[in-house]
Amino acid sequence: MKFKSLIAVICLIFIPVAGIAGSDSPEDAIQARQEIMKFIGSNMRSLGAIQRGQVEFEPAMTKSVGHAIHAMSLSLPFLFVEGSFDGDTDAKQEIMTSDGFGVHLNNLQNASLMLKNVANKDDFAVAFSQLGQTCSACHREFRK
Repeated sequence: MKFKSLIAVICLIFIPVAGIAGSDSPEDAIQARQEIMKFIGSNMRSLGAIQRGQVEFEPAMTKSVGHAIHAMSLSLPFLFVEGSFDGDTDAKQEIMTSDGFGVHLNNLQNASLMLKNVANKDDFAVAFSQLGQTCSACHREFRK
């Protein structure tokens, strides 16, 4: 039952964001990437509860979360468009010109793939740590 609920939540979030991702509006791009970041953050908090032993480790759930984060990460490059760095956003304009942002996105995608492939709690700990470090590094460099 937990697995089906997780899939339902992923669909409820991903489908509207996917529609926004096709828009040319800077405001829509800001909204979509903020929703993706909230989604990833929410999942990181859930994974953190597993890491701290507050929630039981379940490989199927962590693989599903890894898959969802990976899917979301694939749309991010298209949501940092010209004009989407003003207004209600914490994203820095340097994203448009820095090669470092592409490196961070690639690291996010690789770390989420690691999470998709966890087989045990030790693998999970490594993948979760890598994902957290990846998010932190990008935020330090590219968030206002």
